[in-house]
Amino acid sequence: MKKVTMLFASFLVLSSVLCACGDTGTTPVETGAQTGTQTTAAVDGEPQDILISDVLDESLDFGGKEVRFIVEMGWSGIDQMYRTLYAEEDTPDVVDSAVYQRNLAVQEALNVKIVEPKTVDPKSMIGAVEKVIRSGDDVYDAVAAYQAYSISGSALGYFLNYEDVPYVDYKQPYWATQYIDEMSYNGVYWVTGDITTLYTGGFIGTYVNKRLWDSIAPDDNIYDIVRDGKWTIDLMREYSQQVYLDLNNNGITDIPDQVGMAYAFIDMYTFGCGINYTSRDADGRPVLSLMTERTANIWEKLSHMIENTNGIMNINDYQNTPEYKDWGNHMGLYFAEGNCLFITNTLCYTFEELRDMKDDFYLIPCAKFDESQEQYLTQITDNCTIFGIPITSQNTESTGAVLEAMAIESYRVLRPAYYETALKEKYTRNEESSEMIDIIRSSITTDFGLIYGEAIGGGIGTSGSGLFRIFRTADTDGTDTITSLYEKNSKKYDSNFAELLDIFDAQASGT
Repeated sequence: MKKVTMLFASFLVLSSVLCACGDTGTTPVETGAQTGTQTTAAVDGEPQDILISDVLDESLDFGGKEVRFIVEMGWSGIDQMYRTLYAEEDTPDVVDSAVYQRNLAVQEALNVKIVEPKTVDPKSMIGAVEKVIRSGDDVYDAVAAYQAYSISGSALGYFLNYEDVPYVDYKQPYWATQYIDEMSYNGVYWVTGDITTLYTGGFIGTYVNKRLWDSIAPDDNIYDIVRDGKWTIDLMREYSQQVYLDLNNNGITDIPDQVGMAYAFIDMYTFGCGINYTSRDADGRPVLSLMTERTANIWEKLSHMIENTNGIMNINDYQNTPEYKDWGNHMGLYFAEGNCLFITNTLCYTFEELRDMKDDFYLIPCAKFDESQEQYLTQITDNCTIFGIPITSQNTESTGAVLEAMAIESYRVLRPAYYETALKEKYTRNEESSEMIDIIRSSITTDFGLIYGEAIGGGIGTSGSGLFRIFRTADTDGTDTITSLYEKNSKKYDSNFAELLDIFDAQASGT
């Protein structure tokens, strides 16, 4: 509790930052310094070969202790944040069954009970954890949070550094080690990986309506185009123009039309083109690096495509029309209507929304900037579930062991069930789409600036002003270039970013 008091004192110093919030690299774990024992320092092998007993001592017994999660729910009605953390009973559904079996194995291995999680609405997690810390209550053992909205809670002193948490070895293959490294600086306050399907299937790809594709390019094999490295923004624009039909004869591209490309958030295309919000210096310290010549070139190409191509539309421009059905939050349901050739969206949600689609569809990677780009790139959705431990937790030993065991079992059971069976067999319509999923997953990339974008854009603890939103503003505004928009906000970005890093520096030094 002394540590809690010290950290809460740090929070009070930052209270002015928190009050301004309207919406409501790393170092390896030193396992020898942890409480308890781990039987191995490193684990290799395929998922099915790794068992809890290979990593955690079989003598661990926590006497039936309850493990209490609080989950920040997502916007979608298909809430995978909750669904892949807890299942009350076994079901025929392959994913629900895997979650149930995983939790059962963890409970039996450690003699714990994973109780039904509490939930909070999107953007409410920081406030919920703050309330617990203010009262000093030991209410939750772990937090399952919405990355974009809650990650900056670590800069408010709300969460423990995993380097001080027993049993959690985030360098092991059953954690998303590179992703964790990139979202960490001077401490590891969050972990994620195949423990949640919002990581396993949270990456972004492009969906292609097969019927519409065959109507304009029956002799062009879309998969061969991808394999040859020729799937680019320019090619997507070319096909989009060919398929466009003004079905309501009003002279504009809108929802009733047959369109080539529809989107809700233009920034989904920027990462596929190789945008970097931050880089790292020689000491591993993040550095803002968005405004480069490449960024300007990428935006010039995207904006030119949007403004000068019939058959490409931002679907959110039509929110006030009778035809709009909240398509911006459910692009898969819009695509399933059959009037759109291309959408680019998150796999985990879109596949669920395409279950009843009558037309066949292809799945391919996000388009490259041009053919000289070495590889296809994608990002993880910003609502990826990340796991933290509140500083008020009095059960760090059992919580650390449970998270590690859940990660191991998820890698062994949940990942194959979701990735190999649900994504690649149940949801796709052909074997080649399964091949594309492997290509997409192998191209996942992210950076510190994207992950902490809300804090950089709006300040610690805020949401709605993410750095990545600069592209959305440029798209909807239509009057500013990326360079001019960035310059208008550069002092704010620099100040918020410096404050964020300074806090992590101070926390690491104990000041």
